[in-house]
Amino acid sequence: MKKLVIFLFLFICNGLLATAIDVATIYYPHCNSNLIENKSEHQEWTNWAIIKDAKPIFKGHLQPKRPYLNYPNSVNPKHVSLEIDLAKNNGIDVFIFSWHWNKGVQEKKGVIEQGFLKAHNNEKMKFAVMWENQNIKTSEQNVLNVIDHFINNYFNKPNYWKIKDEFYVSLTSPNTLITQLGGVEKTKRLFAKINAKLQKANLTKIHWAGNCRSKNEAEKLAQAGFSSTFVGSVSPIDTECYNEKITKKDILFDYSEIMKTSEKIWKEMSTSSLPNIPTITQGYDATPLNKTIKSTYCPIVINNTSDKFEKLLLSAKSHIKTNSLPAVIISAWNNWGYGSAVFPECIEGMNFLRAISRVFTPNRETLTFATTFLHNKLCELPQPDFHLKYATYGKNSIDFWKAKNGKKLAPTIVYCHGGGWTHNSNLDMRLIKLFELRDHGFNIAAVSYRFTQEVKHKVYPPVKAPMQDCANALALIVEKAQELGVDTSRISLTGGSAGACSSLWISLNAGKKLDSGRIIPKVKMISVIVPQTSLDPVQMREWIPNSNYGWHAFNISGFNEFVKKRNSILNTINEYSPYALLSPEKNKTKFYLFNKYKPCVNQKVKDPTHASAFCIKFKEKCDEMKISCETIFVKDDWRASIENMKKNL
Repeated sequence: MKKLVIFLFLFICNGLLATAIDVATIYYPHCNSNLIENKSEHQEWTNWAIIKDAKPIFKGHLQPKRPYLNYPNSVNPKHVSLEIDLAKNNGIDVFIFSWHWNKGVQEKKGVIEQGFLKAHNNEKMKFAVMWENQNIKTSEQNVLNVIDHFINNYFNKPNYWKIKDEFYVSLTSPNTLITQLGGVEKTKRLFAKINAKLQKANLTKIHWAGNCRSKNEAEKLAQAGFSSTFVGSVSPIDTECYNEKITKKDILFDYSEIMKTSEKIWKEMSTSSLPNIPTITQGYDATPLNKTIKSTYCPIVINNTSDKFEKLLLSAKSHIKTNSLPAVIISAWNNWGYGSAVFPECIEGMNFLRAISRVFTPNRETLTFATTFLHNKLCELPQPDFHLKYATYGKNSIDFWKAKNGKKLAPTIVYCHGGGWTHNSNLDMRLIKLFELRDHGFNIAAVSYRFTQEVKHKVYPPVKAPMQDCANALALIVEKAQELGVDTSRISLTGGSAGACSSLWISLNAGKKLDSGRIIPKVKMISVIVPQTSLDPVQMREWIPNSNYGWHAFNISGFNEFVKKRNSILNTINEYSPYALLSPEKNKTKFYLFNKYKPCVNQKVKDPTHASAFCIKFKEKCDEMKISCETIFVKDDWRASIENMKKNL
């Protein structure tokens, strides 16, 4: 009995420790509408213009970045409220706001006062300040004025972040402050004076944190009265290979170097004079801010995929067990100008935030996410029963939800999302609509795959990557059928637009070997919405005179060039064009093609990418070859497809 009590006590303690880690992320105010600083004209300006104008400077350079929620405005409380829900529901506890004060005036103001604190749900999220003091001159009186501002505006809020019951305030350049105040002793006396001021206001002390990378510097900060250290961001300049690479004019640094450097800093600082809060940096790429790139000035981190980021999160969590402060800092929430943001964007979607949630809140029951096409709301689904990796690349994964009926083996819907193979993610509105099928005894699998712009410098044609990715995902599901509860005789592929095209391609290549060595499985049926059934530009123009789709799938810069090069690459086009792949022996899978537009061929249409002609011409060829194919033209095409799978799978 005594052993049982001890075991339960230790179990509870471990559970409390597991949930006691504060996950903070640095929030940058750059991307809000504001008046141009140091300009006489009152011109509205937003940093998003710079982000949108970024240009790739090497093959495989993923610029510009395109965030979800339509470039949110940091001083708009409605926008910030979405950010709060998105962050909090994915394991983030604290926004540390990058904060500017110079010569007695708060710069870049409004993000906390107008955006965050006026958000209706702001108390869900703790907040703190990181004073960007690196390029300013200050004095004792200026610091006291800053503290007055904190007392009147921040410290009186119940959700201001505290460490050991002390207000957390960090400085990006603590040595600058110490030097300008006249040294260690004068800084220490000022901190004591500030604490007395706070005590008089019935407030607790300040926990001063300094941006610091060395034990010697930490010793100096300890003498000056600082409480802890952190690193604002781990960048290429911190790596051991920096000088060697820059000397060779090599500006590309693999994320593995950032991982190794981060862990080295944590280990060294854990034995310093002050406790250190480990920082996990998402990436580094300042090219949006530097139109003329100089190799010695602008190093770039590459291959910072979400799976590597998750490994670094796990390493930080393990490191905290030996650290006196149970907190981590993630750099950053939205530092787009420097290429460091866990906020969802076009390429990785929600993957970085989901990694944070898996590591720090693994028992969370609800998955909260943003999507490409919804700008003013978030979505929710149950957490998947399985999160499977079908390849080593970061986003090559499957979210799998088991049917609710509890049967051992169930029919399974495999969803390949649309988005032109260039955007969107497996978490979208169509997936949400599919979820009703779980209540009717269906498993749901949603595939995340690579986009053409991610691979066009190394895979030809680029469309091969997303198509083979989806096929690999299907193959893994079949391999793990018993574990997942999949009836392999009752699988349907579904998807819209590009995802529909991929679904058709998979079914028409059943039995073939993929580059991974896996064999593409056969499926019972295909139920797809607004599919592109041909990728042949001449054929598309014959069917739809204003067609302008598909050139990016073959790494071509526009449709006119696509037409010019068509004959020279026709064999390759036909390998990925469902219409060209149709043959009499491909008649074991039943095809259902849904389209919301009225039947129309050889006419210009409003939406040529999703024209009904794709369905009509595909069925004509199926009929000629006596292949089972139905085309259904109905306004609510997705609803019709769901009912079709419910009935026929």
